[in-house]
Amino acid sequence: MEHMSRMNAEHHSVVHYFVLFVSITLVLCLLLFILIFIEPKLRFQNSIPGPTIPSYLFGHLASIKPGSFHKYLLDCRNQYGKTYQLWIIHRRTLVITDLKDVRFITTTKNYPKSSNFISSLNPLLRTGLITVSNDIHPSQRRTIAARFNKQFLTHLHSHLETELARFILKLDKAADSKQILDFDKEVTAFALNVICRVAFGSSVDFQGFQNDGKSQSVDFPALMDNGIRLTADYMWHQPHLRWLGKYAAPKLYSIVAEMRLFCNEMIDLRRNETPQQRKLRKDDDLLDLFLSIPGNTNEYICAEVATFLFAGHDTTSHTLAWLVYELCSNRDVTEKLNAEIQSTTMRSVTHCLNDTASVVFEIPDFEQVQKELVFTEMCWKESLRKRPVVASGTYRTVTESVELPGSKVFAEKGTDVLLPPYVMHRDEDVWKNSKLFDPERFTRENSIGRSAFALQTFSSGARNCIGQLFATHEGITTIATLFRRFRFQLATDSDDITEDYSLTMRPKSKSMRMNLPLHVSKR
Repeated sequence: MEHMSRMNAEHHSVVHYFVLFVSITLVLCLLLFILIFIEPKLRFQNSIPGPTIPSYLFGHLASIKPGSFHKYLLDCRNQYGKTYQLWIIHRRTLVITDLKDVRFITTTKNYPKSSNFISSLNPLLRTGLITVSNDIHPSQRRTIAARFNKQFLTHLHSHLETELARFILKLDKAADSKQILDFDKEVTAFALNVICRVAFGSSVDFQGFQNDGKSQSVDFPALMDNGIRLTADYMWHQPHLRWLGKYAAPKLYSIVAEMRLFCNEMIDLRRNETPQQRKLRKDDDLLDLFLSIPGNTNEYICAEVATFLFAGHDTTSHTLAWLVYELCSNRDVTEKLNAEIQSTTMRSVTHCLNDTASVVFEIPDFEQVQKELVFTEMCWKESLRKRPVVASGTYRTVTESVELPGSKVFAEKGTDVLLPPYVMHRDEDVWKNSKLFDPERFTRENSIGRSAFALQTFSSGARNCIGQLFATHEGITTIATLFRRFRFQLATDSDDITEDYSLTMRPKSKSMRMNLPLHVSKR
């Protein structure tokens, strides 16, 4: 009996300690939850304006509908002013649209990219130029910037001619057959071909006119599109799962693995290039540059290739699609554009794409794009303003407690700040009648007095877009060449096209299974 009593006492003692352990653990978890998720929100709730927090756990994530984060930011600006706060789970984010503050953050201080922003893009872009730290960025950028010169742009222009020949033949077929064409899809394949050729010397073809390489068996445009959408989901709707790594987003990591295979194939082909193949390429490209730097591993080079493939095609292609949409919706602007393009004396070129396909078309030369197509450039800039493809912009982290000079808002050290171009470009104090598509905003006279930081599509400061001259030259050349030969008309009502935002903002038809359905006809 005494033995049984001792065993019961020991059993009750174990149960008691277990219950005590569980209770203490639960109390500690509750305290941590309060300290991390509740206390900061209560402490800052009246510091500056912002929408009511719907969830102490997820913050404002519950209020953000997929594909419409940019509109949510604009609605908040209209209600709470140019500077307001949001909560992404436990992280406080100041949304900044005052141009003095934008200059202070991006240029005067050049605060680093947010660790949350970088970790969200890390699966897709690794340690490329967009995501690399401020410590490494200057030297990395200087190395790459040395290649982004006039010689590189002339190199781009010659490759644009080749890819435009393919694009034009595809548009010719759509015009002859009177089939509806998804312009956004086709211009995306065109832009991806351009960046592959210009930056990496690849003969891979996503426009469908040849199939002589292993990499072409991969539908890379669709692969990258899915990667971009899943990355956006990873950033905005599942950031709480990021600590799980690849287990949080298996589809994303699977796509990234296929993309890395594609990039590594290009790298290996270049490493094994024969002297005869090298002579045929003539000029060095970015891939030559990456490979020439001692110590650069395939992993680093692959990260830079992925970064330039993403930034060099996705943003340019959707900007072109939005510009064509706006031109289809604004007849007066289109007439003025056509008058400039048709009055420009362009060069006639002939291209044979394969044994059965050839095309003759007119294209402006390099100097005409740089100097003569003034209104075309104004239309391009207005498309960048009204439909900035990277609509929510970039995150930075304040590395010191500071009062922002424009809004006079106090930002504590470690606070994330978001600089959304979509919202800034709809500021009536800077852009009158901002909802209108009006290229005349960019005449010399109308630009006087406007802040150099007003147009934020390419960001500003030391971490602005390194490829903005590349994108602008490609955009102007493409629009001038296409509108010289074709007329475009929406195949649906203009109101049917909506802004679909993931990492980038593209047009999307609500009633058709296309992004930008167009009728194409020849002049």
